[in-house]
Amino acid sequence: MKALVTGGTGMVGPRLLKLLDRPTVLSRNPDRARQSIGGLAGRIVGWDPLAGPPPAEAFEGVDAVFHLAGESVAGSRWTTAQKARIRDSRVIGTRNLVQGLRQAAAKPGVLVSASAVGYYGDRGEEELTESAAPARDFLADVCVAWEREAMAAEALGVRVVTERTGIVLGHGGALAKMLTPFKLGAGGPLGSGRQWMPWIHVDDLARLYVHAAERASIRGPMNAVAPNPVRNSEFTKALGRQLRRPAFMPAPYIGLRIVFGEFAQVLFASQRVIPKVAVDSGFQFKYPEIAGALKNVYAIAVGMGYSLGIGENTRAMVMTRAVREMSKLGEAIGGQRDTFSGLAGMGDLIVTCTSKRSRNRHVGEELGSGKTVQEIIGGMNQVAEGVKAASVIMEFADKYGVSMPIAKEVDAVVNHGATVEQAYRGLMAQSPGHEVDGTPF
Repeated sequence: MKALVTGGTGMVGPRLLKLLDRPTVLSRNPDRARQSIGGLAGRIVGWDPLAGPPPAEAFEGVDAVFHLAGESVAGSRWTTAQKARIRDSRVIGTRNLVQGLRQAAAKPGVLVSASAVGYYGDRGEEELTESAAPARDFLADVCVAWEREAMAAEALGVRVVTERTGIVLGHGGALAKMLTPFKLGAGGPLGSGRQWMPWIHVDDLARLYVHAAERASIRGPMNAVAPNPVRNSEFTKALGRQLRRPAFMPAPYIGLRIVFGEFAQVLFASQRVIPKVAVDSGFQFKYPEIAGALKNVYAIAVGMGYSLGIGENTRAMVMTRAVREMSKLGEAIGGQRDTFSGLAGMGDLIVTCTSKRSRNRHVGEELGSGKTVQEIIGGMNQVAEGVKAASVIMEFADKYGVSMPIAKEVDAVVNHGATVEQAYRGLMAQSPGHEVDGTPF
């Protein structure tokens, strides 16, 4: 099929592009998109979703449209302005996309548009298939309006599928935000841990988009989640096992409410979502169980951590001191937006610790010194640069399927002061067939 994709540079986009035959990609910044997704796209066309419909020529010869674009729900605290961006990027952006379809000389056969399990709200133990009614809260209202705009394309003779997506497991995204307490050795469930978590591996999500486009029998909502939802306590235990970190310290609602604001309600919502449409239409999940999905996502990361020499004694020391410091760090949470940046900074310092004794001692000194969050942040810029470079390596290898000695490369960038751009250029140079000129940094 000849496809058109919006949101092609996000977490899911590159995975979807790999499954398609050089599709057209709509992007607000074509130059940056070109650097980010390389040869995965046939052509890249400029489009601002809030400014108006895409150019008519973007739809020429297109059989299927995949609409992934939208402001991140977990990107920042939900201020009034941020909530408006979340809503407008989905509702107005989808409205303008459908207007572009209306103006196109020839219409594609199908529109597969993203949506979210936020449609269902907090539903306790109720099993939620696609026929379940929506909730009445901010995210649910956004999802209802978002899907309504997408379904308007049906009046044009276009088949429409809206993918109600759960937590996507892959490098980056919502999962990355959950890792900070685990890095500190203080991970654990949210509240009681009884709430259901709908999730899906990023590879299965990309495949599900293609499945929806290819199966003419699929219309309307489709739950884009794995067939085996888990309770939050089970998820955190599985994540802790995979990262080889403890998972015993529950996170109280009030603390996360202070840090995340209204978004904390989403973290504590119980959604037992079942992918009935996907299963009934014959879709085969590659990662149906949480343990296998997390193992795939973090196998490289765990191997990297051990190759960097984080020994048992160091991990025990880190966990003990981290627990001791939690009360001090908690005092800083009140109103300080960058507190979690400090926590993440210390976590990254732990994860990038090498076998050198001096680096191990430095971890203990930082955690046990009683320093303020700001002092810790100020003292670790070089390590943070190494962490970002290591992240680039993993994302690059994952995106392009490049085979390389990951641990060795990470050790090089962390211990020898390589910048993120230097790390990226070095990887490009090692990878025949990929352009070296220009970086996304």
